Amino acid sequence: MPGSALKHASSQGHSRIDLEDQNIPFLFRQNKRIRRTRLVMSAEEGLVYESPKSPKIENAKRLIRKRKDWVLENWVEVLEKQAKVFEVKKQKRSVLIFGKEKTIEIRRSQKRDFILENKNNIILGYAKSKVTYRDARTTLTNWLKRKGTDYLPLRLRQLNKKNFKINKVYVKDQRTQWGSCSETGNIHLNWRIIMAPKFAVDYIIYHEMCHTKHMDHSKRFWNLVEEVCPNYKKAEKWFKDYGFILYQELL
Repeated sequence: MPGSALKHASSQGHSRIDLEDQNIPFLFRQNKRIRRTRLVMSAEEGLVYESPKSPKIENAKRLIRKRKDWVLENWVEVLEKQAKVFEVKKQKRSVLIFGKEKTIEIRRSQKRDFILENKNNIILGYAKSKVTYRDARTTLTNWLKRKGTDYLPLRLRQLNKKNFKINKVYVKDQRTQWGSCSETGNIHLNWRIIMAPKFAVDYIIYHEMCHTKHMDHSKRFWNLVEEVCPNYKKAEKWFKDYGFILYQELL
């Protein structure tokens, strides 16, 4: 990462282990925030062994073998997800902005803190000389939330050609939904959707606006969705295939 001064947690490394006919790579690292050793699996990092103390590779392999069935079952899913991630993100340190991949650049010892977005990059500038991943992740997350808060209500007003009766629009940090609509006409939108392509963002907005007329998912509801958003099935497929990426850790 050009100009970065980001530091990983101390005491970590990579290794591999043979499980049945698979040779599986794994990361081992110290995580002082946890109380017990654990295994975690993600599309971004693969298999990870974490320990509150300095990790020992023999302990990592012992736990992996003990949980072999869980590891093998989830490893298949990880490989599938990693392939999906690579379809839309070619760089390790990048973020999607309206479906376009932009690499993250960290600049330290600047005159002031700043964030600059250009065609291919997002530059995070810091006045301080030392920047952790947590610092950069917080900065980037807050910037994306502000971007979503500014863009999504405005885009909803632009798309509301049929004069759906909207009460208030909220941009929230929703963990399980891309959007929701209350019986009083309040629409909640997940700030993360600004990382999806614009046609997919528009679909989520249209979907929730249609709920102001039909609170269920009846045939009448879907007929209305298709009327205002003819390519909605394409958008639904995008979220089905790639939506999990929007919940991955930034950086």
